[in-house]
Amino acid sequence: MEYDFRIENHGSVFLLTPLNDNAQAWADLNLQEVVKLGKSIAVEPRYVDNILYAIENDGFTVETN
Repeated sequence: MEYDFRIENHGSVFLLTPLNDNAQAWADLNLQEVVKLGKSIAVEPRYVDNILYAIENDGFTVETN
């Protein structure tokens, strides 16, 4: 299965990585004031559940590591 996003837990920060153009477009439209680390977006743990809910609610898939 090919996923749209990957989320990685690094303790004090999660990294959310769009894996295709549609996922990148969604992130650009829906995530404001982001900190980018390469292709990934740094996400504070308190926001992860809401972001994952929104991603999946819009029909995207997420790979968790």
